[in-house]
Amino acid sequence: MNSALFDDLATVRLQCRIDADLTDDDPLLWLYVLAAEGLAAHEIGRPLLGEVWKTAADVPESVRHWVLLRVATAYAQREAVASGQPLQAMPRTFVDGLLDPWRVYR
Repeated sequence: MNSALFDDLATVRLQCRIDADLTDDDPLLWLYVLAAEGLAAHEIGRPLLGEVWKTAADVPESVRHWVLLRVATAYAQREAVASGQPLQAMPRTFVDGLLDPWRVYR
């Protein structure tokens, strides 16, 4: 896959607590990684790789951590709505704050 931050799924599997030999969900994990990276770039207002950060190693750990947390959440909660729960807006979280230092406001 063309992930900006991950060459393979080893770190993603650790975050999601998936054994290395369980590869059936790999296409789904890559989908979540790419979606989370796109969302991170949107949230901070700049691409993850480019002018500011030339390589994946240059990307701040807080941004990488944010992506991993979003992937793990998507993997653990594969439905948009939990049955039996009232719908409400999710509050801003610590996870969202990980991107604050890297946001570009326009």
